[in-house]
Parts: sequence; C-alpha cells; structure tokens
Amino acid sequence: MWPLWERFARVLWPTVDVPYSTYRLLSIHIHEYKGWAFTLADGVEIRRGDLVAELHFNNAKMMEALGDASGSQKWLSARMFRDGLEALARWMAGPAFHSDVKAIYGVTILARSARRLGFSVRPRRSTLGARVEGIFLAGLLAIYTAEGADRLVGTTPIEPPGEIWMSRAELMSRYGPQKRGGSRSR
Repeated sequence: MWPLWERFARVLWPTVDVPYSTYRLLSIHIHEYKGWAFTLADGVEIRRGDLVAELHFNNAKMMEALGDASGSQKWLSARMFRDGLEALARWMAGPAFHSDVKAIYGVTILARSARRLGFSVRPRRSTLGARVEGIFLAGLLAIYTAEGADRLVGTTPIEPPGEIWMSRAELMSRYGPQKRGGSRSR
C-alpha cells in the first residue's frame, strides 16, 4: 500500500528530481508556505506566502544503493543525503533555479539525525493529519529499512514526525559549490 501511495502522492504533488546528484535520492516540490511565521536559527524569517522547496526522499533508491548495509555501514545514508544536499545547492546556485526560494524543508521521523546535517528541527502540530502522516512515515521506515517491521517494535522508540528546515543561505554556506573549491563535474 505504501509504495502505491507514494506514486499517487507524486501525481497530486509533483516533484522535480534534483540534478547533479550521484545517488538521485532527492526531489523537490516548490510551493508557497502556508503556516505561521517563524525564524530559523540563522535569522531568516519564514512567512506565509514565501516560496519554499519541500524535500522528498526516494526511499526505493536509498534501499537499492545501500543494499544489505546494517550497523556501522548506515553512515553511508548520511553521506548519500549530503551528496543530495550538495547537488541541490549546486542547482540552486545556477540561473535555472527559482531565485526567490527562501528555504528548504521536509517532514521526517528522522529529524534528530537531520540536525547533524545542519537542519533546524521544528515539532509538528498535533493534528489528525500529522498523526496519519506519522503512521505513513513509520510504515515507510518499516518497508525501506533492512530491519523492516522489527524497526517499529525495537527498543528505540519511533519519533513523531518533525519538520526539518534550512535557509537557502545556510544550504549554500554548508553545501554550496564554493565549499568544495568550485563546481565539480559528475
């Protein structure tokens, strides 16, 4: 059911794959922010109507790339995600990308891990929609991790979904082409 919903959701909310990425794990959906105003850690204010790029993760590609990796090999997923962020920064730095996108964000049950990559984490409001989204994300975790459903009943509790945010300026500062000595070819 989950993979079918993922395909259906991509029809409802179309995404564009992030170019230049080695692993092709990220895609984005650009839209206006509709929530309450808030300020990111670097001082960038996000207001209703601002353009934001919503991150979407290609879970199937991650599983394909990781294969049977487990335990100490899981650090590869962070490296793969970092590659996606570098590719996104490279794309955003070019003339073909929307110059008025203020920030990137996503919703994930792995928000705590996203802090290590430079994201600010905001808790989700406790609504029926957020609870359903949490069940959906937990299902994806069960489907797309080597531990499968055991991941859901393990000793580490599954976190409720959180929003991860990074301003465009922070993305460029951390992952932009200038951080790697100029743009690189792939």
